Amino acid sequence: MKYTLVLDSSAALPEFVLKSRPINILPITIRIDDKVFPDIVDQAQLIDIYKSGDVSIGADIDVISPDSELISNFILDEIVPKYDVAICQTIAQTVSPIYDNLSAVANNLSKEARVIREGLGIDHPFRMTYLSSGTTVAGQGLLAIYADFVLSRGMDYTQYKVQIGKFKRAARGYLVIKDMAYARHRAKLRGVKTMALPVAVVGKLVGLSPIALNHNEALTVVGLNTSYRKSANKLFSYARKRLRDGLYFDALNITIAGSPEDLDQFTEYQALKKDAEKAKVKLLVGVMSLSASINCGPGTIGLGIAPKNQTEEP
Repeated sequence: MKYTLVLDSSAALPEFVLKSRPINILPITIRIDDKVFPDIVDQAQLIDIYKSGDVSIGADIDVISPDSELISNFILDEIVPKYDVAICQTIAQTVSPIYDNLSAVANNLSKEARVIREGLGIDHPFRMTYLSSGTTVAGQGLLAIYADFVLSRGMDYTQYKVQIGKFKRAARGYLVIKDMAYARHRAKLRGVKTMALPVAVVGKLVGLSPIALNHNEALTVVGLNTSYRKSANKLFSYARKRLRDGLYFDALNITIAGSPEDLDQFTEYQALKKDAEKAKVKLLVGVMSLSASINCGPGTIGLGIAPKNQTEEP
């Protein structure tokens, strides 16, 4: 069984993972003022964009998700001729139309896929499964990493569908927001009432920084601290504690809308690196894509984790 993971670029994955594993990214378009371009996975380019200040509260920014026609063409042209199984995972269904668009395609693709494969002399059928990750950014990325891990070790396709449902319920995606006013502004543009304006203004003035959890299709604020540094250290401290309690998958997925080197300013992150090495837990660190960060803002930190302790929060 030759498989590929089909993801949208909101799934935060380090560049080396994207380049070394059977992963294909659905085309998402980014518009910043008068610049329009495909979402970027190259970490050096992303870091330059974050440093430039182009992603700011004053910029006219949009993320253009692929519609059903674009997804259909992508699957038929890039996936069907090359792979036997497409494992599709999307950003939470509640925050993007990608899942619904993919669902519409998957239910009407089999005949065209069969014709293409017969023309190429491929005598076995193409199979495709899809799910909403129920989370975003680093949590979504962790789900993809886990899927690739079990499939690469020979897990049966049918067994995978059961197992991934269980892991999805355990995987948690956290975000530390650096600029509440920016995040609130983006939410208002999307019609999402996540923060009242007075809170956002006060947050900008005194440096309040929330910790948000995106899990099981719901976004909740689980912590609010008086500085970005405190929130980041609390999140990494939480990860250290959950590492000691035990994980359902021995990997942590960490991403930042900026340079990964910026993470070293946090003492709890430095301690987490040592703890992970000692526990033989893989620490995957990368740069957040624009489609993932545009609604959160530069400096946002993401953590994907599947802790056995599901009750404690940062």
